[in-house]
Amino acid sequence: MDEVRTITCTVCPMGCSIRVTLRDGEAVAFEGHQCKRGPVFAKDEVRDPRRMLTTTVRIRGCTARSVPARAAAPIPRDRMMAAMAQVRGLTVDAPVVAGQVLLADLAGTGIALVATGSAASCAPEADPEVAR
Repeated sequence: MDEVRTITCTVCPMGCSIRVTLRDGEAVAFEGHQCKRGPVFAKDEVRDPRRMLTTTVRIRGCTARSVPARAAAPIPRDRMMAAMAQVRGLTVDAPVVAGQVLLADLAGTGIALVATGSAASCAPEADPEVAR
């Protein structure tokens, strides 16, 4: 017996509601997409849903309190909460440069967490952590 799932596509601004027909766990038909990327997204979403993680990481040794970061690739959706718990416990030392790997293996996915911004070191008296 076929199963039908409805997926909201996020590939383009259209936000199509795609009806995916599954047979034996495999996507076999797609309806409701407005562009050719819709079926590819829907098939991946049914088989292995992933999300891009963007966040900030606490930084020590700088006047800035955090540095922006993102996963190097989309991570499995079911690992998102574990990844955020790991990030909440992470503090990195300045200086940090954009592109620097802050965490090599995000929540056991093998995907790195990478800085997307930079933060220079500062004098110890200017460090908010030292001033406390």
